[in-house]
Formats: sequence, structure tokens, C-alpha cells
Amino acid sequence: MTDNRGSEDTVSAIAGEVRTRREAVRSSMIALEQAIAAPQTDDATSWIKRVHAELDTFRGVWAHHVEATERPDGLLDRVRHEVPRLSHEHDLLHREHGDIAAAIEETAATHDVDAVREAVIALLGKIVRHRSRGANFVYEAYSLDVGSSE
Repeated sequence: MTDNRGSEDTVSAIAGEVRTRREAVRSSMIALEQAIAAPQTDDATSWIKRVHAELDTFRGVWAHHVEATERPDGLLDRVRHEVPRLSHEHDLLHREHGDIAAAIEETAATHDVDAVREAVIALLGKIVRHRSRGANFVYEAYSLDVGSSE
């Protein structure tokens, strides 16, 4: 690269890290969606347990995404320092991390089938919007399309 945003090797490393995290989030989202799309038989407790198990898995994947993205010298920190014009987007992504974590906890505390289903659908919508915003953020910072490989 010819600007102050780092070498091609650095950008390539960032791309690999971001794509790996995005794939982990996406895979866990798919499993969560499959859990809520499964038919709810006469045993609502089993259905809710399955959804909650997938939600627990997603919780761990999400926590890893947030930790890796927000750690010192993580993606958000790096872009904030290298591309200050994206500070608003940085702040928005950071806030969304907390909002999504809170939605995960609220959903995990829900035990009514219809309420769980609606909460997961709303959660997945938030995550899709966050992933889109994140892909735009990375593209604006590094002219790097991290969403096209999915």
C-alpha cells in the first residue's frame, strides 16, 4: 500500500484474522438459526434447551470476536489510529458489541418458545447489520472486501 495504513503484509494479516472471525460468527449464526427453525414438538423444553445450547455456543464465539476486535492494537484500535475519519463508525461498532452481548443475555433468560424464537430472530438481525457495518468499516479503512468470501 502507498498510504499510512500499513504494509501489504499487515493488511493481509488483518484480512486473514477478520475473515476467520467472520466465518466463526457466521457458522454459529447458522447453527442458531437452524435451532430456531427446527419444529417445536410436544416437548417445548427440549426445543428451548437446544436453542439455548446454540446460544451458549454463539455467546462464546461473540465474546472471542469482541475481545479480538477491541483488544489494544486490535482492529478497532488500529483503524481508529490509522484512519481517524472513521471514528464515528468505530464508536458505533463498539456500542453494537455491547448491545448484541446484552441481547444474547436477554435471550438466554427467556424460556417461552415464541419469545425465544422472536428474540433470536431479532438478535440475528442485529448481528447481520453489525457484520455489514463491520465489512464496510474494513473496506473504508483498507479497501479490503472481507465479506465476499462467505
